[in-house]
This record gives sequence, C-alpha cells and structure tokens, in this order.
Amino acid sequence: MADVKPVITDLSSAALVEELAGLGFKPFATVQIVEWLYQKRVPSFEEMTNLSKEARQKLSDHFAFSSTKVSDLKTSIDGTCLFVFE
Repeated sequence: MADVKPVITDLSSAALVEELAGLGFKPFATVQIVEWLYQKRVPSFEEMTNLSKEARQKLSDHFAFSSTKVSDLKTSIDGTCLFVFE
C-alpha cells in the first residue's frame, strides 16, 4: 500500500509551520508558501514560482493537494462566501 501524503491545506497553520520547519524550510519560505496557499489559492506546487524547483519538489514529495475543486464562488454583501464544489 502506498504512503498517503497529507493534504497541505488540511493542516492547521501551526502544524504547517512545524512540518515545513521539519523539512528544512526557512521562515521566509514558509511565509511564501502560506501566501501561495491561502491568498493566491494555487492548485499545485508548480505554480509557486518564487520557490526553487527543489523546494517545490520537496513539497510535492511530502504533501498533496485536495482533489476537491471549487466550481463557483459567490460572495454576499456582508462578506459571506458560498463555495460550490465539483
């Protein structure tokens, strides 16, 4: 049975910081990764273009992305978000 990689966005922020530190990522790289995941919402490590290829490969070797895809997003006037998943 193949090892199942954790979905990177399922980790709490504290767990993510701890995991990345354990993999040798410096604090500035951790900030970059968090920005890619939660601000830019990239669906793959390859899109994290300000990280080295080696860093992206290390992320890919240790983590996965969720297979759930957002097909629609609606935001109401009060800021509430409604996500429609495929």
